[in-house]
Amino acid sequence: MTTDPLQKLVMVSVPDSAIAENFRSLRTNVARHLNNGVRKLLVGSSWAGEGKTLVVANLAVALAQIQKQVIIIDADLRRPKMTTLFGLVDQPGLCNSLADSSPAAPHIQRTGVASLRILPAGNLPDPNPTDLMSGLGMKHILAELEPMADVVLVDSSPLAIFSESSIIATMVDAVMLVINTRRWRGEEEVQVKRQLETLGANVIGMVLNELDQNERGPDEYKYRYRYQKNKAKAR
Repeated sequence: MTTDPLQKLVMVSVPDSAIAENFRSLRTNVARHLNNGVRKLLVGSSWAGEGKTLVVANLAVALAQIQKQVIIIDADLRRPKMTTLFGLVDQPGLCNSLADSSPAAPHIQRTGVASLRILPAGNLPDPNPTDLMSGLGMKHILAELEPMADVVLVDSSPLAIFSESSIIATMVDAVMLVINTRRWRGEEEVQVKRQLETLGANVIGMVLNELDQNERGPDEYKYRYRYQKNKAKAR
């Protein structure tokens, strides 16, 4: 028996659950920003394991369910997960386009969710993410994909560890931070936000994720996602 990879996403597997409703609330908040001109949104976290990839995937499904055209860019070239999460084919993608300055659109794959497509991380054997993101290539790819969707969601490497995510943050319209409240370190997360704003990134809010990534099964869905608007920086 083949297991549908989309069953890992609560918006698909348990759409009537409380956590799915929380993602719909997050969708409502994000939609307000879309109506105000945000088209390219980076979803990041300070550390690995805070749940940002699942937030990106479930938010993308939630937006697609209201007929928004969504493209996810898997820009976490160090630990890409979108291809596996959506059961897609391992093929050239973002890093390949960045390496040879070629268009990214031919590498976009359709998913099992209508209106949702993904630009995978790609399959270079040893990509150097910081070098690849430092040029104009990523900016050109974002500009290439923007007209193809209502929103482009970017999944990135942990912001407190790797510099390439901060580079991307200056290229998108807005940044949303995922914070796992069980792994909160305090001043370090605040410093990440301050650094992004110093660079000129538009941090519009935070998703407070109470999910313990080590838990699986029914208990995996008992924690809430909450969205907190960044009042000081929202625009």
